[in-house]
This record gives sequence, structure tokens and C-alpha cells, in this order.
Amino acid sequence: MEDVAFRFKFDGRALTGTLFGDEFDLPIAEASFAGDQVRFTVITTNYYSGAKVKFTYTGAVKGPEMELVRERVPTPEDKSANRAPAKQTLKLKRMD
Repeated sequence: MEDVAFRFKFDGRALTGTLFGDEFDLPIAEASFAGDQVRFTVITTNYYSGAKVKFTYTGAVKGPEMELVRERVPTPEDKSANRAPAKQTLKLKRMD
């Protein structure tokens, strides 16, 4: 996985944010935050096929850190979705 960063905003009711990558910036969607648990999705477009690829992120906030599990969600147009979904664990640190 390439280097990524997230910027989150929680206003007490809604969680919004952006995933910043080396060559792209993508909004988070379907976001929720309750207690220390966070969940959201990010949809990318495959450069070669143009197919949409959806990833679900779930995890927990622990002080200044967040541990997320990223999982690819099969979509009808994603031809590579026939393989078993791969999970990756990401550990994020807060940067002020």
C-alpha cells in the first residue's frame, strides 16, 4: 500500500473527511463514529478498467492513534472482486 493520510472532521453529529494519497484525494462516505469505534468507506476508480472499487475501513481510536482495518468490498463492476477480500491493518498517528 502506498503512503496515505486522512483528515477527519467530527462535529458531534457527523463524521466527514478525506483520504489523501500520492496521486489522489478521495472523500470518505457512509461514515459513523460511536464511542471509540469508527467506520467509513472510500470509493476509488481503477485506473485501467474504470471500474469503481469500494473499501470499508473499521477500527478504533486510542488516544492520539487510530487502528483501522481496510477491506475491499466486491462491487458488480469490479472484475477483480472474485478473489477473496484482502484485509490490511493501518495504524495512524495524529499529526497536528
